Amino acid sequence: MEKTRVTRKGQATIPSAFRQKYGIKEGTTMIVEDVGGAIVMMPLVGVEQLVGLDSKRYDVRKMKKEIDRLRARWR
Repeated sequence: MEKTRVTRKGQATIPSAFRQKYGIKEGTTMIVEDVGGAIVMMPLVGVEQLVGLDSKRYDVRKMKKEIDRLRARWR
């Protein structure tokens, strides 16, 4: 748990440990929600950050074989 202070303009600093952990940099767009009486902030992830996310999870050759098998079924 960390503390931060809110300025007159309603700004609060996100502690550096959280910024590093979640990849929050200057210009990052954040989603702010009211969840059960708590304020929750989440970085909005851009599509470019998702590229290769599951690259080690799936074998491209196996996926291609499965797609070809399914296509053959529908011909």
